[in-house]
Amino acid sequence: MLYQARYVKLRDELAQMRLQAGMTQSELARRMGKAQSFVSKVETGERYVEVLDFLRWCEMSGTDAGLVLQRVKEVPA
Repeated sequence: MLYQARYVKLRDELAQMRLQAGMTQSELARRMGKAQSFVSKVETGERYVEVLDFLRWCEMSGTDAGLVLQRVKEVPA
């Protein structure tokens, strides 16, 4: 399930958001109150991102969560 097309798109979006915000995995993790390994595992598909963590990730990256979900929805299921 971690490699379902829409989830792969979500992971790609999360990584791009972080990079566009100019943050390392460690910096984002610190701001979210998580370990760096959490960010790494989400971005590589080793773990799911929970809804509240997704929202926090968007906030920390300065990205509208609704826009991210819209882009993910565009990927065929």
